[in-house]
Amino acid sequence: MGYRSRPNLTKGRRPPFHTRPRFNVSNRSSFITHFKAMPQPRKPSNVLKMTGAFAKNPDRGRARANEPVPTGELGGPPKHLKPEAKKIWHELSKQLPAGVAADCDRLSFELIVTLMSRFRDGSIRGFELTAMNSLLSRFGLTPADRSRVSVTPAKPSDHDEWSDLLPGASEGSG
Repeated sequence: MGYRSRPNLTKGRRPPFHTRPRFNVSNRSSFITHFKAMPQPRKPSNVLKMTGAFAKNPDRGRARANEPVPTGELGGPPKHLKPEAKKIWHELSKQLPAGVAADCDRLSFELIVTLMSRFRDGSIRGFELTAMNSLLSRFGLTPADRSRVSVTPAKPSDHDEWSDLLPGASEGSG
């Protein structure tokens, strides 16, 4: 019994899985429900506070009220890093937006530094580049993420320190 003489096994039935499309590409809703997007990573509370998200949505701040608070700053590089990696640690820590990284973020920051040193010596692979870009964005070190962080400037005080030096200047006779 040759290939041509075999009976048609698919007659009256659906074609095998590999020959039919899994979803209708022309129907956008079936495509979206089939391939659900990954959720966005959770933003740190200090980034949300700097962007004003808690002022806009106070319940969001109340939900994070019992969140653990980091106790220290990022600090210097670990002793086991190579000299090139230590230079990168100092370079990137100077570029960090104020108040973003703390002592509990040292491991993630060490990953960034290690991946950046591999990037600079040309030995980084594609998936490592993706991981480095993701970590850089979480620390606010990419242009798009840096633009999302805004720091409220300190309010100028009504008291002028020069008014103490000049007699009669505190009465507003200027």
